[in-house]
Amino acid sequence: MILHEVIEWDVPINYKAIVDGFNEIYHVTELHHSPPEFTKATRFASFHVTGDNFMCFVPRPVSLDELSSETYDHHRNSICHYVVFPNTVFNCNPEHLQVFQPIPLGVDRTKFLCWELIYPGDMNDPEYASYYKKTMAHWEVLKGVVGEDIAVYDQMTRTKKSSAFNQQILSEREFKIAIYHENMDRKIRD
Repeated sequence: MILHEVIEWDVPINYKAIVDGFNEIYHVTELHHSPPEFTKATRFASFHVTGDNFMCFVPRPVSLDELSSETYDHHRNSICHYVVFPNTVFNCNPEHLQVFQPIPLGVDRTKFLCWELIYPGDMNDPEYASYYKKTMAHWEVLKGVVGEDIAVYDQMTRTKKSSAFNQQILSEREFKIAIYHENMDRKIRD
């Protein structure tokens, strides 16, 4: 794969809040205006914790009928998130992938990088030209999705500074967020 583009944001929030967004999927439907078909497909998402790292496979709606097949290929039929501790996320689509990397600059400031990687090819090849056009259209959508997340981080900063804010309440089903922070605490202690 080759690097197509890198986008950078300076975000006024702790980098762990960005990683948390990749450790859950409940925000996707509301924030990113996902269609009902995608929301229903997320019910079949699978989460795998392997030491400090996580994997999440969200089947694409068009492949739900194949889930029970012994030959089901999650790379071909799912969106795959790989969270590499402590701060790198691979968002793998069958055609291309993004690497998200929040880099802490301070307690409440993060440089957030988003890398777009695509397959190389010859634009004179009609099949590759079609792939490239489709992939770039999806990349434009994904940049908008990241922009929505950035807006939430800005809002979280305003909330945190509110005199009424005193805690966050997280869903008990979102175990990956808790595991991430427990791992971080353990590494600091050890």
